[in-house]
Amino acid sequence: SGNYQCILKNEAGRASCLGKVSLHPLIPPKFILSLPNDIVCPENKDIILNVKIKGIPIPKIYWYKDNILIEKNNTKYTINYNENDGIYNLLCDKNSNELSGKYLVKACNPGGEAINECNVLV
Repeated sequence: SGNYQCILKNEAGRASCLGKVSLHPLIPPKFILSLPNDIVCPENKDIILNVKIKGIPIPKIYWYKDNILIEKNNTKYTINYNENDGIYNLLCDKNSNELSGKYLVKACNPGGEAINECNVLV
């Protein structure tokens, strides 16, 4: 970390620039709160899957159901992040007929990735 200066000179003149470099630690994603192994839920009830993940830089989170990426604009699922407590959650709409399955959450940053999964039975 520090301030750096680059100076260039030739017959036509001189040019310089200043820059500051700051290094931050690189910490791979790690689950602080994991998904349970198996969840059994009654019909007609929303399912909420919660995880808490640490890492520097803040990891990007991807949710999957049965190995298919859940897109953010999906009508069956709502993906949220609470900045106050650092909890990521996936809300599964009770009106969906096909909630049972294998759910997986993947956290990625330049330091690596972490995966957590559970089985949901409705």
